[in-house]
Amino acid sequence: MIRLFTLILLSISAITAAASADSLHTLLANEKEDSIRIRYFIELGEKYETLNTDSQLFYYQKAEHLSLKREEKGSRYNLLYAEAMNLQGIYYSGKGDIRKASYCFAVSLKTSRDLMKEGKDAAIINEATWGLSRALLNVASVRYMQSDFSGAITHYQAAMYVKKQIGDQSGIALCINNIGLIYMAQGMDDKATASFQEALSMWSGMTGESEESKNREIKRRMSMAYINLGVIQRNQKNFEKAIEYYQLALDLRKELGDSRAMSECYLNMGVAYRNLGETDKAFIYYDKALYVFEKAGDKKAIMRANNNIGTLFTESEDWDKALNYLSTAYDYAVESGDRQAEAHILNNLADLFNRQKQFAKSLQKSQRAFAIADSIGSLPEKVRSYYQMMDAYAGSGKYNEAFKYARKYITSNDSLQGTEKMKTIQEMESRYQAEKKQQEIEKQKLIIRSNEEEMKRKDAEAAFQKIMLDSMLVVLLLMVVLVWFIYRSYRIKKKAHLEISIKNNQLEQAQTEILAQRDEILAQRDAISNQKLHLQKALDEQIDSIRYAQRIQKALIPAYDILEEIIKENNPAITEFAVYFRPKDIVSGDFYWAARTENRLIFCVADCTGHGVPGAFMSMLGVSYLNEIIQRHNVHTAADILNELRASIVVSLKQQKSEDGTLLKQFNPGIPVNRDSLHEVKDGMDISLCVLNISTGELQFAGANNSLYHITNENNTHVLNEIKGDKMPVGVYFRMESFTNKTIHTRQGDILYMMSDGFADQFGGSDYKKFGMKRFRNLLEKNAGSSLEEQKKILDAAFTEWKEGYQQLDDICIFSVRMN
Repeated sequence: MIRLFTLILLSISAITAAASADSLHTLLANEKEDSIRIRYFIELGEKYETLNTDSQLFYYQKAEHLSLKREEKGSRYNLLYAEAMNLQGIYYSGKGDIRKASYCFAVSLKTSRDLMKEGKDAAIINEATWGLSRALLNVASVRYMQSDFSGAITHYQAAMYVKKQIGDQSGIALCINNIGLIYMAQGMDDKATASFQEALSMWSGMTGESEESKNREIKRRMSMAYINLGVIQRNQKNFEKAIEYYQLALDLRKELGDSRAMSECYLNMGVAYRNLGETDKAFIYYDKALYVFEKAGDKKAIMRANNNIGTLFTESEDWDKALNYLSTAYDYAVESGDRQAEAHILNNLADLFNRQKQFAKSLQKSQRAFAIADSIGSLPEKVRSYYQMMDAYAGSGKYNEAFKYARKYITSNDSLQGTEKMKTIQEMESRYQAEKKQQEIEKQKLIIRSNEEEMKRKDAEAAFQKIMLDSMLVVLLLMVVLVWFIYRSYRIKKKAHLEISIKNNQLEQAQTEILAQRDEILAQRDAISNQKLHLQKALDEQIDSIRYAQRIQKALIPAYDILEEIIKENNPAITEFAVYFRPKDIVSGDFYWAARTENRLIFCVADCTGHGVPGAFMSMLGVSYLNEIIQRHNVHTAADILNELRASIVVSLKQQKSEDGTLLKQFNPGIPVNRDSLHEVKDGMDISLCVLNISTGELQFAGANNSLYHITNENNTHVLNEIKGDKMPVGVYFRMESFTNKTIHTRQGDILYMMSDGFADQFGGSDYKKFGMKRFRNLLEKNAGSSLEEQKKILDAAFTEWKEGYQQLDDICIFSVRMN
């Protein structure tokens, strides 16, 4: 029922705004004057605030661009430009984009100052001064959102000085109210109360004196002051008094029909009822407020509502819901750059973990909250951090630390909640009530004075009607003269009509030529379209061929279940394995391979020259030769296998010639390599290959431009060692020596990694750099304690995050085994 009532209010507001926006669209379509069109764009943006925030920004930007496109950029267009930038800043501020908001306000501020310095027109200077005061106020608000309290007060005082010059009493009151918000954030409740009551007193004296639109704005600001006073009372534990202030604010906002502002009241009333122990009422108000905030897309308000609901679930010991809502609130606080809110929510998370007896997590959150609160000078959040740290240390049995923070909490809390401060606030409250009664008397006097002025106005209207009657006689005489001019204009138009007929004939001839040109363009378009279809067909055929090659490659590279059977069946030496395989294209130039011969397990990872289709053909050639070598050749070491593989590759790719220049049909390592041909022949592969004796546990390794990475546990620390391969590929090269066979000693739990260079060579990150082997090695060491399947997920997540926004540059293959 509550959400239905809120939805009805939002719908009524949207329908009214939509009708007003439609009328503005009609005026805009018929208007030719640029300055008026810019004004319509600005008004449309304001109307769309309740309809569509994206459209709101669109029209503000249209106003900005049109004001900048004018060739004669006079002061009037600069004024409109400053206003459009200021409104864009308010939009970005509401969305939590502080960087863009700051830029827009700075541009508006500079433009207004420049117009004031020119000093050519008094009216322009006056409007620029108003614009300057608004920009200063908004810059101060952004500083407040960033917890830069000193900078915020400086800008509010500057705005107040400008507003005094132009006589904007309501604006002065707004500055005073906002300075009160800073005092409240710093724990200076007495100064904050004085500021809110002074602003409220000024606004109360203005109602009834201004036109309807200004009265609405004053009432809106009065409701804001009531909310702030309610928060002070809530902080002082006077919850019933806080609800009274919230109700005063809610009554004003209902009178204004502002459902968005009403939700702020619901949120604060929910906090008060929660503190009174009436949790059912509190949840109703929180849920109602959150619904409107989410519909409006107000991130800061969504943050506050989620925080309050999370706190409510903490108190009712619904831990999962509490953590969910508080985590959501913290994410919004970080996104919007609200440091004060970050500290507050971190303290709430610390309280949640203390209640769950997760004291280490609580201590982490409360220490982080204290660091933020200390950096921004927020005494209330520092006090809360002391209390949570005291609770966490006490729960952990560290009573010396708990006692230390208990003393800090008591000292700081006494400073925050001193009895003298309570007395000062109560005195200010009494003084405000007396001033309010006096203002009611003054308001009645104003009503009497207004009635007297109404009588005078009616007398003036009667005199005005007599003047109008006399004026009509004069108008009648002027109409006779006008008829003569109309007749004369008719004769002139008749002559002009003849000239227009001649022009029309000329235009018709030009139209015929244009139509002929159009037909020619359409014919060319059809020809291009047909060519596009032919190209698309050819592309589809190529892609089908590549996908067929992919099926062949998958058939050659062992599937996971077959690989598991090869590696783990009757093999006590290996407890688990994992393969992270991520091709750049449909087919891959990297491949992994494993086979069993008698009591030996042979497994490898290879990186062939190129990627895509060329690399895939080379990988299929490599897999085929490896299968042939272990079946037909009597080889027992890893180095022998690589030597045989190189011989097969060199011969099949015709990479070696005899002295007379003819190709050799069999590889001969004794024949020197023709160095001139090496610049042309670069086909081959880099490979890491291991041979494991299942019976003895002996592990051999040989590598061609690739290393083996061995992680072992030393003194409860995972240490990564690199066993380097030979600096030559499997293919023709300057060095054609035999590959080196290395024996690796492993222990239970050791992990072996073989990989291509695609992961480490990927460019990405915020600075667009290579991932690099150092970062990759650290990633392996850090997660060595996890299972290999879990490591595979971690590697995939790290790679995806690193390359986000960029293309994958190379194929990736990482093969890992854990020894028993």
